[in-house]
Amino acid sequence: MTTEQKLLSAMKEEFGSKMRNFISKSLPSNILEFNNLINHSKYSLAQVELLGGRLIEDLAKIEVIDGDELDNIKKLKVHKTNNFKAHRAEFPLEELAVECTHRIEPLLQQAIEDASDIIMWIEFLTPNIEEGNNFGVDIQDSCTAMTRIMLSETVQLLTSYTKFFERRAALVAENKKYPEIEDYVRAINDLDQQQIFQVRYAILMTRNRYARLYEIFSKNMQCITQPRDDNFEQYIV
Repeated sequence: MTTEQKLLSAMKEEFGSKMRNFISKSLPSNILEFNNLINHSKYSLAQVELLGGRLIEDLAKIEVIDGDELDNIKKLKVHKTNNFKAHRAEFPLEELAVECTHRIEPLLQQAIEDASDIIMWIEFLTPNIEEGNNFGVDIQDSCTAMTRIMLSETVQLLTSYTKFFERRAALVAENKKYPEIEDYVRAINDLDQQQIFQVRYAILMTRNRYARLYEIFSKNMQCITQPRDDNFEQYIV
């Protein structure tokens, strides 16, 4: 065995130890963290619906109010003219949408790393294809397929969050340029609501994926790590 092969073997052993610890400790902790988030009032459907209705019409001057007492909450106001009734939107979901997005982004980034690690670990554990009982290999394939779905969905969600800020910035700019068009205010409000729903969906999806993976691993750990074991009948998916 060459030096490189020895180093690779040691890396695989160390990585396997890390992943076993992840399955037994980190994975349950992740499930509970996402479960706590989805049950938090901030992410509840009732809270989103409550905030979604707060569109305010007013006649005032353009002014950005800031300061410690307002906790950086921005209020957009527009000039009064003789030709139209201007609209002012406080955009109550802005801070919540941004806060929720920033809260979930690092968790989804970690989920991507976790999924990638699980896939690589199972690849390390997969034996050579042989004739005979491949039940353990089938479970490995099932775990890999499920993890790849989780990986793909999570990447798509992160991409959509980037587009959210781009779309919102464009709408806010148009609203400032054409304050008499109420549709821009409603469009911003709708976009914020959709973003909160997206965050809630991401929390639900990731929690459920983690939970499903944990169930499979906890019930089939020996079969996954030793797919050629003779006692296949005791394992279930």
